[in-house]
Amino acid sequence: METRRAAAWVVRVRFIAGATVLSLAMATNLAMTARAAAPSVRLSALSPQQTDADISLHGRGPLGALGPTRPRGPFAFCPVDRPRHYRDDFGEPRYVGGYHRHQGIDIFAPLGTAIRAPFDGVAEVSDSWAGGLQVTLTGGRGFVFNAHLSRAGRTGKVRAGTVIGFVGNSGDARGGSTHDHFEWHPKGGPALDSFRFLNAVCRPRH
Repeated sequence: METRRAAAWVVRVRFIAGATVLSLAMATNLAMTARAAAPSVRLSALSPQQTDADISLHGRGPLGALGPTRPRGPFAFCPVDRPRHYRDDFGEPRYVGGYHRHQGIDIFAPLGTAIRAPFDGVAEVSDSWAGGLQVTLTGGRGFVFNAHLSRAGRTGKVRAGTVIGFVGNSGDARGGSTHDHFEWHPKGGPALDSFRFLNAVCRPRH
Protein backbone atom coordinates (compact mmCIF):
# COMPACT_ATOMS: atom_id res chain seq x y z
CA MET A 1 0.00 0.00 0.00
CA GLU A 2 2.77 2.44 1.01
CA THR A 3 4.63 1.59 -2.18
CA ARG A 4 1.62 2.53 -4.31
CA ARG A 5 1.21 5.87 -2.48
CA ALA A 6 4.88 6.69 -2.97
CA ALA A 7 4.66 5.86 -6.68
CA ALA A 8 1.60 8.10 -7.01
CA TRP A 9 3.47 11.02 -5.37
CA VAL A 10 6.39 10.55 -7.74
CA VAL A 11 4.02 10.70 -10.73
CA ARG A 12 2.41 13.89 -9.37
CA VAL A 13 5.77 15.61 -8.77
CA ARG A 14 7.02 14.69 -12.24
CA PHE A 15 3.78 16.01 -13.77
CA ILE A 16 4.01 19.32 -11.90
CA ALA A 17 7.69 19.74 -12.74
CA GLY A 18 7.04 19.01 -16.39
CA ALA A 19 4.16 21.47 -16.51
CA THR A 20 6.32 24.16 -14.91
CA VAL A 21 9.13 23.68 -17.40
CA LEU A 22 6.61 23.74 -20.25
CA SER A 23 5.06 26.97 -18.93
CA LEU A 24 8.45 28.66 -18.66
CA ALA A 25 9.38 27.59 -22.16
CA MET A 26 6.08 28.90 -23.56
CA ALA A 27 6.49 32.23 -21.73
CA THR A 28 10.03 32.67 -23.04
CA ASN A 29 8.92 31.86 -26.57
CA LEU A 30 6.05 34.38 -26.38
CA ALA A 31 8.36 37.13 -25.09
CA MET A 32 10.88 36.54 -27.89
CA THR A 33 8.09 36.54 -30.48
CA ALA A 34 6.66 39.81 -29.16
CA ARG A 35 10.10 41.47 -29.14
CA ALA A 36 10.74 40.41 -32.72
CA ALA A 37 7.33 41.65 -33.84
CA ALA A 38 7.57 45.05 -32.09
CA PRO A 39 8.22 47.87 -34.57
CA SER A 40 11.57 49.64 -34.14
CA VAL A 41 11.33 53.37 -33.32
CA ARG A 42 13.97 55.54 -34.94
CA LEU A 43 14.47 58.91 -33.18
CA SER A 44 15.59 61.83 -35.28
CA ALA A 45 18.95 63.33 -34.37
CA LEU A 46 19.02 66.64 -32.50
CA SER A 47 20.60 69.65 -34.15
CA PRO A 48 23.64 71.16 -32.42
CA GLN A 49 21.44 74.04 -31.22
CA GLN A 50 18.81 71.67 -29.82
CA THR A 51 21.51 69.60 -28.13
CA ASP A 52 23.01 72.69 -26.48
CA ALA A 53 19.56 73.78 -25.32
CA ASP A 54 18.75 70.33 -23.95
CA ILE A 55 22.02 70.09 -22.04
CA SER A 56 21.80 73.59 -20.66
CA LEU A 57 18.19 73.45 -19.53
CA HIS A 58 18.17 69.90 -18.18
CA GLY A 59 21.78 69.24 -17.24
CA ARG A 60 22.03 66.12 -19.39
CA GLY A 61 22.93 64.98 -22.86
CA PRO A 62 20.48 64.08 -25.65
CA LEU A 63 18.16 61.09 -25.41
CA GLY A 64 18.33 61.03 -21.61
CA ALA A 65 22.02 60.18 -21.25
CA LEU A 66 22.85 59.45 -17.63
CA GLY A 67 24.71 62.03 -15.62
CA PRO A 68 25.07 65.80 -16.12
CA THR A 69 27.50 66.83 -18.84
CA ARG A 70 27.24 70.57 -18.15
CA PRO A 71 26.02 72.69 -15.25
CA ARG A 72 22.26 72.91 -15.05
CA GLY A 73 21.28 76.44 -16.03
CA PRO A 74 18.58 78.79 -17.26
CA PHE A 75 19.98 79.55 -20.72
CA ALA A 76 19.39 77.59 -23.90
CA PHE A 77 21.50 79.81 -26.19
CA CYS A 78 24.58 81.94 -25.80
CA PRO A 79 23.32 85.54 -25.84
CA VAL A 80 26.05 86.81 -28.21
CA ASP A 81 27.19 85.23 -31.46
CA ARG A 82 30.85 84.49 -32.26
CA PRO A 83 33.43 85.96 -32.31
CA ARG A 84 33.11 86.95 -28.66
CA HIS A 85 35.05 86.94 -25.43
CA TYR A 86 34.23 87.60 -21.81
CA ARG A 87 35.42 86.96 -18.28
CA ASP A 88 33.80 86.98 -14.87
CA ASP A 89 33.73 90.73 -14.14
CA PHE A 90 30.52 90.59 -12.10
CA GLY A 91 30.85 92.66 -8.92
CA GLU A 92 33.94 94.58 -10.01
CA PRO A 93 34.05 98.28 -9.09
CA ARG A 94 32.79 100.84 -11.61
CA TYR A 95 33.04 104.61 -11.34
CA VAL A 96 31.12 106.10 -14.29
CA GLY A 97 28.04 107.77 -12.83
CA GLY A 98 29.35 107.27 -9.31
CA TYR A 99 30.90 104.27 -7.58
CA HIS A 100 28.96 101.02 -7.93
CA ARG A 101 29.52 97.29 -8.37
CA HIS A 102 29.23 95.87 -11.87
CA GLN A 103 25.89 94.08 -12.05
CA GLY A 104 26.49 92.07 -15.20
CA ILE A 105 29.08 90.45 -17.43
CA ASP A 106 30.44 92.33 -20.44
CA ILE A 107 30.50 90.12 -23.54
CA PHE A 108 32.81 91.76 -26.09
CA ALA A 109 32.15 91.28 -29.80
CA PRO A 110 32.44 93.29 -33.04
CA LEU A 111 29.95 96.06 -33.75
CA GLY A 112 26.68 94.65 -35.04
CA THR A 113 27.16 91.09 -33.75
CA ALA A 114 23.78 89.46 -33.12
CA ILE A 115 22.42 89.30 -29.57
CA ARG A 116 20.05 86.35 -29.10
CA ALA A 117 17.32 85.46 -26.65
CA PRO A 118 18.82 82.86 -24.28
CA PHE A 119 15.32 81.51 -23.50
CA ASP A 120 11.69 81.96 -24.55
CA GLY A 121 10.17 85.21 -23.35
CA VAL A 122 9.01 88.74 -24.11
CA ALA A 123 11.59 91.25 -25.40
CA GLU A 124 11.17 94.96 -24.67
CA VAL A 125 13.29 97.92 -25.77
CA SER A 126 14.24 100.84 -23.54
CA ASP A 127 17.00 103.45 -23.30
CA SER A 128 18.94 105.32 -20.64
CA TRP A 129 21.99 107.59 -20.43
CA ALA A 130 24.04 104.78 -18.88
CA GLY A 131 22.87 101.73 -20.80
CA GLY A 132 22.08 103.45 -24.06
CA LEU A 133 19.84 101.25 -26.18
CA GLN A 134 18.68 98.34 -24.01
CA VAL A 135 16.66 95.16 -24.46
CA THR A 136 15.09 93.28 -21.55
CA LEU A 137 13.91 89.70 -22.06
CA THR A 138 11.49 88.34 -19.47
CA GLY A 139 10.84 84.59 -19.24
CA GLY A 140 9.45 82.03 -16.83
CA ARG A 141 12.57 81.88 -14.64
CA GLY A 142 13.52 85.56 -14.55
CA PHE A 143 14.77 88.23 -16.91
CA VAL A 144 17.98 89.24 -18.67
CA PHE A 145 19.04 92.81 -19.40
CA ASN A 146 21.22 93.69 -22.41
CA ALA A 147 22.74 97.18 -22.66
CA HIS A 148 24.89 99.34 -25.01
CA LEU A 149 23.20 97.95 -28.15
CA SER A 150 23.70 99.52 -31.59
CA ARG A 151 20.15 98.62 -32.64
CA ALA A 152 17.27 96.45 -31.54
CA GLY A 153 16.07 93.20 -33.08
CA ARG A 154 12.73 91.46 -32.75
CA THR A 155 10.56 92.47 -29.83
CA GLY A 156 7.43 91.02 -28.21
CA LYS A 157 7.09 87.27 -27.76
CA VAL A 158 10.22 85.48 -29.00
CA ARG A 159 11.67 81.99 -28.90
CA ALA A 160 15.11 81.06 -27.61
CA GLY A 161 17.71 81.89 -30.26
CA THR A 162 15.79 84.79 -31.80
CA VAL A 163 17.90 87.88 -32.56
CA ILE A 164 16.70 90.61 -30.19
CA GLY A 165 19.49 93.14 -30.72
CA PHE A 166 22.98 93.91 -31.97
CA VAL A 167 26.20 94.66 -30.11
CA GLY A 168 27.23 98.30 -29.82
CA ASN A 169 28.71 100.87 -27.46
CA SER A 170 25.82 103.22 -26.77
CA GLY A 171 25.19 104.98 -23.46
CA ASP A 172 28.15 105.46 -21.15
CA ALA A 173 30.16 103.00 -23.29
CA ARG A 174 30.25 105.45 -26.21
CA GLY A 175 33.73 105.62 -27.66
CA GLY A 176 34.78 102.40 -25.92
CA SER A 177 34.91 98.75 -26.91
CA THR A 178 31.72 97.32 -28.34
CA HIS A 179 30.05 94.80 -26.04
CA ASP A 180 26.80 93.52 -24.58
CA HIS A 181 26.39 94.32 -20.91
CA PHE A 182 24.50 91.16 -19.89
CA GLU A 183 22.64 90.88 -16.58
CA TRP A 184 20.74 87.85 -15.22
CA HIS A 185 17.92 88.46 -12.71
CA PRO A 186 16.46 85.12 -11.56
CA LYS A 187 12.79 85.30 -10.53
CA GLY A 188 12.85 89.04 -11.16
CA GLY A 189 15.15 89.66 -8.18
CA PRO A 190 18.56 91.31 -7.97
CA ALA A 191 21.25 90.55 -10.54
CA LEU A 192 23.33 87.42 -9.92
CA ASP A 193 26.63 86.28 -11.43
CA SER A 194 25.77 84.37 -14.62
CA PHE A 195 29.34 83.38 -15.52
CA ARG A 196 28.95 79.61 -15.07
CA PHE A 197 25.62 79.63 -16.91
CA LEU A 198 27.19 81.52 -19.80
CA ASN A 199 30.03 79.00 -19.90
CA ALA A 200 27.46 76.22 -20.29
CA VAL A 201 26.21 77.66 -23.58
CA CYS A 202 29.02 79.89 -24.86
CA ARG A 203 32.19 77.85 -24.40
CA PRO A 204 33.21 75.51 -27.25
CA ARG A 205 32.39 71.85 -26.59
CA HIS A 206 35.27 69.37 -26.24
